[in-house]
Amino acid sequence: MTKIRKIKLLTLNFLLAGVCFLSQIVQAQVLQQQLFKTHLRLNLFAQKGMVNIRTIDNKIIIRSLNPDMIKKISEQFKTIKNSKYIKKQEFVSSYNNTSIAALIVYLSDKTQTFDFYKDREKKYVLDLWVEKDDDFLNQKVSKTKTTKKAVTSVKKKTIKRKVLPKKKVVAKKVLKKKETNIRDFRYGVPFLWNYRPVAPRLAGMINLDSKTPEYFYPIKDRDIEKNELEAHIQLTINLFRKKKWGLMYKSIKLFNDKYGELAEKYSDINDYIKANAILRSNIVEKDKKPIKMAVNILTNVSERTNNYDLKKGILKYLIAYYIHNKETIRSLQKAKKLYIVSKEAFDYEQSEEATKIILNNLAKLKQVNKINEFVSDKTIAKIINAQTRLAYKIYALISTDDTKEVLRVFAKETKNKKLSKPIEPSILYNLAEANFREANYDEALKLYDEFLKEASFYTESSNARLRIAMIYDLKDKNFKEVKELYKSAINKSTDQVIRYESSIRYVALSSIRNKKPTKKEIEERVFLENETITLTKEMKKALWITRLRTFIVDEKYQDALTYLAAIPLNSLTPFEKRVFEGDGAEIVYGLLLNKFKKGNYAEVIKIWETYRNTYISKVAGNPFLNFAVAKSYASLGMWDDVSKIYKIIQKLQDTPDLTYPNWVERERFIDSSQLLVELDVIRNIHFKNFDLAKKQIQKLKEIKNDWNRSNYYLGLIGYKLNDYNEAAKNFEIYLSSQKGNTLYDLNEVASMLNAYADSLYQLNDINRFKRVVTALSEDLNAVDGTTYFKEVKERIQYLYLEVLFSGSKDSERILSEAKSNDFLKQFKKSQYTDRIRYINGVSKVKNGKKEEGKKVLLELINDNNVDKRIKELSRSELSLLNINERILRP
Repeated sequence: MTKIRKIKLLTLNFLLAGVCFLSQIVQAQVLQQQLFKTHLRLNLFAQKGMVNIRTIDNKIIIRSLNPDMIKKISEQFKTIKNSKYIKKQEFVSSYNNTSIAALIVYLSDKTQTFDFYKDREKKYVLDLWVEKDDDFLNQKVSKTKTTKKAVTSVKKKTIKRKVLPKKKVVAKKVLKKKETNIRDFRYGVPFLWNYRPVAPRLAGMINLDSKTPEYFYPIKDRDIEKNELEAHIQLTINLFRKKKWGLMYKSIKLFNDKYGELAEKYSDINDYIKANAILRSNIVEKDKKPIKMAVNILTNVSERTNNYDLKKGILKYLIAYYIHNKETIRSLQKAKKLYIVSKEAFDYEQSEEATKIILNNLAKLKQVNKINEFVSDKTIAKIINAQTRLAYKIYALISTDDTKEVLRVFAKETKNKKLSKPIEPSILYNLAEANFREANYDEALKLYDEFLKEASFYTESSNARLRIAMIYDLKDKNFKEVKELYKSAINKSTDQVIRYESSIRYVALSSIRNKKPTKKEIEERVFLENETITLTKEMKKALWITRLRTFIVDEKYQDALTYLAAIPLNSLTPFEKRVFEGDGAEIVYGLLLNKFKKGNYAEVIKIWETYRNTYISKVAGNPFLNFAVAKSYASLGMWDDVSKIYKIIQKLQDTPDLTYPNWVERERFIDSSQLLVELDVIRNIHFKNFDLAKKQIQKLKEIKNDWNRSNYYLGLIGYKLNDYNEAAKNFEIYLSSQKGNTLYDLNEVASMLNAYADSLYQLNDINRFKRVVTALSEDLNAVDGTTYFKEVKERIQYLYLEVLFSGSKDSERILSEAKSNDFLKQFKKSQYTDRIRYINGVSKVKNGKKEEGKKVLLELINDNNVDKRIKELSRSELSLLNINERILRP
């Protein structure tokens, strides 16, 4: 007892010393810099909640109610000189006119940040790195307190291993060519989390559903010839064996009443029989109250008996009972008692078993220091082997998420010697998991493989198979190989939760990261359906992100937005929330771009105003997005708002493009300077400043001499100046030089077609006009665009009918009738309806359908809503027809 108290005091003193040491660090140095090859790490020592760190645009804002702390951080920040990541820093005593002090750190271009808090070391960790376009090729998992893993860069290594089940992967050069049709790992399920570690298995644990303490200490027959008391005890035992519980209890009561003080000598065996009877009778019903009563009886017997075998048997049962019920503290207490009594009885085999149980319980309680102290004892070192001691050390360390220490301890213990085989499976698995968390993927891969060879019967073999698939995925291996590994994890997993996670990651790979999924791969999304298992928090987040991204890749942006709104983002960690918000920004971007391309400018503005502060701010650095909004404002005549967006685009000229997430294709051929000039051109065309607009178009050509939109703008200006020759010429230059689409939306297409066709019509260039309209007719009918687009389509077809109607060829007359029929069906409320009805009636007459033609003309004459001029033309046509008929009569 004295020794245990001494250990507790030593532990307490050590903890107090650690706290004092930490406080000295904080007083001496609040901010600490660590410069790595890939990034800069800043350690800010402060209690959790004392400071608030936020990254907004290109600034880090560190805030606190304690101005002295912010001043100290600011002073120490001055010692950090790294222009690669940081431009300057500014101390603010009153942030946003509040009592909060703040330090504002201005970052260099392309600098990315990630921050988290380490409870163990009482510090904020802030990582800064410069993002490159090909960062996704090299990935690493960063460790956080919440055990989620953020994907960052890690050097690629070559590996040689057998791919499950048969294939071989030959080691190749570090950077192989990326499959263009597969998005990188971050576009699947970017969330990684720690799997539970594996504790060394305990031998001799009984199944409580079928075993009682008799398994360890059988109730033996008594020597009935010895005396009357022994004979009575034998009677009780016989009744116990026949399960006559009522008679058995009466026999025990009679024994106690009859023999009085002499019965005390036999109280241990009688109570033991009673406890076993209670347990036996409740094996099926599993009534907790009687079982607890039996456990209490056994505990009392174990504490008072001097019979070592009885004491040992009861303690072994109680240990199994408490382990089964996950009462780790009580299991540990009983294991300690078993160790002491077995050692006193020189039962070293039982001492070894008790030691393993003690270590197992200490490991579950994450008592790393106690484990180290326990296994360092010379007596313990003689009882259990070095590999078992190492297994428990590793288990305890990885349970506290101290993966670096796991690797350090293993390297130290095996520096001059290899572990004898067979290696304890828990060492293989926990080492593999530690290497995975530290992004040592090649080493983790070997260890998971070896674990599967040695312990495929472990439940955690499911975890190992999934980890192998994930490593191949993270290392950007061949798509088909990764897919097969995920399939293997699904088919061979005995753990339902792991099987479902494998299904989620499989769907994310084959249906989301795959840019060209097959019909079968899309149908496999049914794997996401689950009605059998209760999802963990991590699994829910994985499922949410996967379902959301199926909507995104299907371009169902409205459905995606609705689904995203149902996800409880405020319950997520900052990193996880950032992933969902990044996707939300892309959803809004895609929705906004679709509306813009269709010319629905009012919808564009509505989306912009609704989501600009929640999601759009995440992608507002994209110049074309801002241009689309500015052009939409311009089309609606809201020029003050155009000016505001114009200023935003000016600020974005030197801003790097967003590299992740990019679900929606960017207009890569456009830069900010072009867009600013184009806005000037659009403004001046609208306000009829045509000379100034032409100068700006010339400037646009200087910026990008092959930019075909210049000809489009010149064509519009020519048309608005009634210079139809110039308009037609520039539109034809535009059309003949076109390489891909450079018109942004349907309304621009409509404006060009209207101006071009009308210019040819005004020039009376009938043959060219007919050829152009004939070429456009199929495309015009295929598109169901905005109201303006429909009006243009209607006008062009009307002009075409006028040209056909004025022709003298038989083919033109036949086509005039057919096209006028189509027009009347397609445009039921057209401003040209009466004129087209007239053309239709006259065309029927000319094509020999006199009665049908007369009927149409009479309907026009008798219709009160028809224009007077059309009525007169119809009446004249009918009169001429009647005159011709009379002249031709005999």
